[in-house]
Amino acid sequence: MPDSNLPQLEQLDVTVIITNRTRHGSPLWSEHGLALLLDCHWTDRRSRRILFDTGASGDLLQHNLETLQVSPGDLDAVFLSHGHLDHTGGLSSVLDYHEAEFMVVAHPEITREAVTTRDSLQRISPGHETWDRIPSSRLILLREPAQIFPGVWVSGSIPRKTPFEKPREGQFTLEDGCLLPDNDPDDMAMLFDIGPAGPVVITGCSHAGAVNTLLHARTVIDTGQRPTLVGGLHLIGADENRLESTVQGLHELNPAQIRPGHCTGETAEGALEERFADRHHPFSTGDRFTYHRIR
Repeated sequence: MPDSNLPQLEQLDVTVIITNRTRHGSPLWSEHGLALLLDCHWTDRRSRRILFDTGASGDLLQHNLETLQVSPGDLDAVFLSHGHLDHTGGLSSVLDYHEAEFMVVAHPEITREAVTTRDSLQRISPGHETWDRIPSSRLILLREPAQIFPGVWVSGSIPRKTPFEKPREGQFTLEDGCLLPDNDPDDMAMLFDIGPAGPVVITGCSHAGAVNTLLHARTVIDTGQRPTLVGGLHLIGADENRLESTVQGLHELNPAQIRPGHCTGETAEGALEERFADRHHPFSTGDRFTYHRIR
């Protein structure tokens, strides 16, 4: 139950700064990455601005922020859903803005060295030179669920419970010169409690699985309402069993709305469209949408 002494989260505005596609005629650029601007408004008229992930490249992030007239100095927090470069590649560019004082929120495992061997041996996480740039006073590493603003939660580690949402093959962490299997332990989501309108669950890639993410979100803020799921669902290249099981699992959780993008994939979006129809709304770079507390 929410603390009655705290103001209630009244409105959440989402602006897609970066995803994999841009609508025709838009001045914004796209890439294989994700960055969302989250503007939170409370009943006491306070507001806070959160950058959810930073895309894959600083130049593109900077271009889109400037085009949308958003300054890093206006940010209250940068949340990193996990450490892969398509979500953290633009971090250095916002750290370059010396007047900014935002806090950086992530999982303690985000600083591990992640590599892939799927196509060739490649590093897929920033080096320590990036993490070392963040002042310790502004870096908050969370392993357990935590409320960082009233009604605004970080999921903490997401338990893997479903049999079909398994770690990807070919991904490793590098420790003392050894490649060890990696299951994306730093994968987290953000959860927004807007009361009767239902919780809004925002994911980066859903490496823990979209169904696992919603199941976990329900244990963190169980409002009894239908959830809304926004973000990357990482179903690109998913086999038929995983795709069908994911769609069925989401159907059983009965979301009020699904807004996928980034790593979801066209095949998965087609399956979601077929099952959820007018509850399915894929997003593009530059899209804006709002969630209100229902009175």
